[in-house]
Amino acid sequence: MNKMNLLFIGVSSFTGFHFVKKISETNKFKIYCTLTKNLNDYRSERLERIRLISKNKNVVLVKKTKFGDKKFINLLSKTKFNIISKQLPRNIRFQSLIATALSIT
Repeated sequence: MNKMNLLFIGVSSFTGFHFVKKISETNKFKIYCTLTKNLNDYRSERLERIRLISKNKNVVLVKKTKFGDKKFINLLSKTKFNIISKQLPRNIRFQSLIATALSIT
């Protein structure tokens, strides 16, 4: 079975990291995570979260890509994404989002 492609924006945040980590454990998705900066420009907890998530074989980090910029648009045009998810500062129903994403397949 082919993996579904998921584009995730906001992996360096606390909730974004845990969302991607949980989804990646299912092995049903190839997860593209955009980073707005180079890896070395991140600090402390955010850098550690990015380093940890990058060890997962299902995760592809797309560096220096901001929502809506040329690189972002090119990524959308070259890759067919089944799901696009953006982590927001207020994520009230984290468990519900994971359950929904897992039930899609």
